[in-house]
Amino acid sequence: MHTDSLQNYMDLRNVSICLLLSFLDITDIVKHVEHHFYSNKDWHFKYAVEGMIKLTIVKFFRQVPYRKVIISEDEAYLLGFKEHDGIIKT
Repeated sequence: MHTDSLQNYMDLRNVSICLLLSFLDITDIVKHVEHHFYSNKDWHFKYAVEGMIKLTIVKFFRQVPYRKVIISEDEAYLLGFKEHDGIIKT
């Protein structure tokens, strides 16, 4: 069984920011946001918290406004979005 590692990408020149973020464990941050800011309302936190935090990092890295951030289905998966979020369609 082969497991991917950040080490496999350290020497490469062109690596997607989304791929690098997929190795970042922000579980504690996600739990904090969900605990302190999560609501039972259907409209609140429509998307995965982890994905939205990492998407914000992508936005700042690419230096574009939120409206112009375009990610592929593969990148959405790497950021932590799930199929039920409506972003990844299979």
